[in-house]
Amino acid sequence: MDGCGPANYRSQFGGAKFSRIRWLDPGTRCANFLTSTYDCRSSEIAAWSMIEGTDSDADDLCVCECKLEVSTDVNDLVLCNAKRFAAAMNDGSVRVVAYDEGVIEPVTVYSNLHAECSCNALCFNGDRVISGGQGGTLGLASVRSIETIGEQIFVSAHLDGQICLWDLRKETAPLAKPTFSWRVTEYFQGATAIGFGTEEGGIGFLDTRQSSYILNTIAMPFPVGTIWEVICFSFADFDGQSRTNVWLSRSVRSGNAFVTILINGFASVNTFDVSAKGILACSDNQMITYIDKNYLA
Repeated sequence: MDGCGPANYRSQFGGAKFSRIRWLDPGTRCANFLTSTYDCRSSEIAAWSMIEGTDSDADDLCVCECKLEVSTDVNDLVLCNAKRFAAAMNDGSVRVVAYDEGVIEPVTVYSNLHAECSCNALCFNGDRVISGGQGGTLGLASVRSIETIGEQIFVSAHLDGQICLWDLRKETAPLAKPTFSWRVTEYFQGATAIGFGTEEGGIGFLDTRQSSYILNTIAMPFPVGTIWEVICFSFADFDGQSRTNVWLSRSVRSGNAFVTILINGFASVNTFDVSAKGILACSDNQMITYIDKNYLA
């Protein structure tokens, strides 16, 4: 375990290469999270509990409550509710799994969803789980990420740099092509804001809001390699009580001060997730890292 200030930045050896990490309660206690593995002798989905009241001298950051072994690599995890989640599998299936009181149990499996190609990404929208696969078409390359942006509306990011907006409210229209699509080099003025990562190590933001103040597409190049995952937040600098949003504080926005925190071991940071209290991240050196929001203030 590595300490950097009292309980603000800590790491623990997890014993596997992690493909995804997800808070189970991102807006409340922030006490439990899930991980999935890849490129291991035995792939698995695990539930962990944060050890409360620990400081930088403690031995452990978290403890593994339970595991579910699966037959192939897990590419993505998405929460459906507080006790149920879905996993995108490398064999092209989607597994629905339940977690309750320290036990992970399989619920059902949807097989061969992408014509024998792997299932790469998932999002939960309303009462539907939407999956994106490795197989592409003439107009769309393979899906790398899917994200819900509104009721029955989601975006997909593709291997060729295309971002597509899909609208499921039009029940009569087949889900054969997106409502809109644009390249990351273009600017589309629509209904929401979208963030994306590039293989050159940059992060870009498309602000597509209809308002009198429209941000241009901006890119923040970081001195790292491929960006595997991006999570977006509100653009508001203040919360409901007019307090500064710590995630948009000057120290975070002004440079690369915190970009190199997790890459001291020169290992790929594969996944991270953000809660009201802090960030969880996993890297190819099999470490689980927790960064408290106060560390970024």
